[in-house]
Amino acid sequence: MRTNSSKPHRRRPSSHACMIQGCNRAIRMRGLCNGCYTAARKYVTRGWACWQSLEQLGLILPARTRQPGPFHIAYEAAIAAKKKDSPAQRRKRKLNGSIDVRRLVREEND
Repeated sequence: MRTNSSKPHRRRPSSHACMIQGCNRAIRMRGLCNGCYTAARKYVTRGWACWQSLEQLGLILPARTRQPGPFHIAYEAAIAAKKKDSPAQRRKRKLNGSIDVRRLVREEND
């Protein structure tokens, strides 16, 4: 059985506070703390505001753009290669492995 340790749980230190005036909690997403971001997300999901309007009002930071990872790049390449295959090539590849008749019929109809 685990016992409670005497050390308090530590969060990763943040040098910045939430950008909402009067809130001094640590930043989690888009310049907001977890509570303020949840409130902003509720406004957006309920249709009271949109992310762009909140950005224009200076209430949130723009979303970060992420670079695609290696898996995403490989996945996109595989999808592109599959789209280039002709139905005859797909049938031939399927016949070399296990045969799924339903999939063959669907691919012929595509």
